[in-house]
Amino acid sequence: MYKLENTRLLVDTTGSFFKNNSKEVTFGNHVLSNDDFLKAQAIRKEIPDMLLLSNSKEFGSPDHHDQGGIFIALKSGYIIKKFYIDTDLRQIPLELRDYAKLIEKLTGY
Repeated sequence: MYKLENTRLLVDTTGSFFKNNSKEVTFGNHVLSNDDFLKAQAIRKEIPDMLLLSNSKEFGSPDHHDQGGIFIALKSGYIIKKFYIDTDLRQIPLELRDYAKLIEKLTGY
């Protein structure tokens, strides 16, 4: 899990997301490189309108057959939207496929 702030990118090295049943993530001060920060900014910049305009939602069946998934949480003020996106591109809407490919390309996952 990663947390993109205005000036840095943090990583959870404890696995707290899974330990806390997806409810809380602990980031501490594990700051990643500037190169990783720039990749994360590119991912944030390209968030599809489909996600920004929708309610929290699952797209496809992420990790239902050990294929993994993409988790995105967006926070604006007190509002948090969470999205779970299948990595099997055939299972997600066309509007999300290029975004999922971008995440895969920039992160290597």
